[in-house]
Amino acid sequence: MTDYRYPRQKICGVWILVVGVAMFLLMIKNASASPNPVPFAIVYVLGMIWQLSPRTRKRLSVGEGSPRQRLFSNLSMAVLAVLIFLSFAVTQHTYGDIASLPAVRTLWLGILISVALHFFMFIPVHGKMMAILGVVLLVNAGAGLLLPAMPLDVVFVLDGIIKIVVGAILIRISPTDF
Repeated sequence: MTDYRYPRQKICGVWILVVGVAMFLLMIKNASASPNPVPFAIVYVLGMIWQLSPRTRKRLSVGEGSPRQRLFSNLSMAVLAVLIFLSFAVTQHTYGDIASLPAVRTLWLGILISVALHFFMFIPVHGKMMAILGVVLLVNAGAGLLLPAMPLDVVFVLDGIIKIVVGAILIRISPTDF
């Protein structure tokens, strides 16, 4: 199976599923009623460590990614970092006080839009499901931005469900077994 076009698709599926579950943790609020990113960050970092471990990669991949796939993976992470930085900068410029609830909402929606956009660069790495994931997540976060009455928790839950479903599909279509 080393000629499979997307050798790390199952790892990606599990990773996206983990992040989908972690999205529900953003419904935990801190003292200022903002989403508390700490529980989310703990699950996110543990998931990242798991997916990058050589043992995981050996067990759940059907080979190495191509140089082109590695390039797109690295570029997508750089694009994500730039877009998240821009989300912070725009929110700071727009609201001044980045800790106010409207600013926090805008910031989180900007981050979710950034994440949605970075998935498009993963199409050559993990297949067309990345395009579907990017579009659906972009619509969800965009709706949250355009519909101020839509609770941020609804956006988080929908984002989590979308990621869980797409992660499960990627796991299912990958040729490797657990």
